[in-house]
Amino acid sequence: MVAFKNEKTGEYLSSISTSSTRQTSEAAAIQNGKAVDLKRYPLRETVKGADLSKDGLEVIIKELQCRGLLKTAVLAGTRQDRDFAEYLANFWANFEANS
Repeated sequence: MVAFKNEKTGEYLSSISTSSTRQTSEAAAIQNGKAVDLKRYPLRETVKGADLSKDGLEVIIKELQCRGLLKTAVLAGTRQDRDFAEYLANFWANFEANS
């Protein structure tokens, strides 16, 4: 069980289960200290107003991959983060050097 702390009041909210069973009907967020049903809000609007961290983004990516909607993703600032034109130029330079 996990209980989240309301930063404004300092009080802990009702605890929730962290079991691996998905219960989408219970999907909720905390907004102004009150539980909000996320199904009422379009995902696009929720993401626009969200403060996304790298960890939060990785959770979203993994969920999209689990649902088969995304195969791979490259996070900005990682080793894989390269401009496509730069990648192609480097690829052909290595190809010609090894031919």
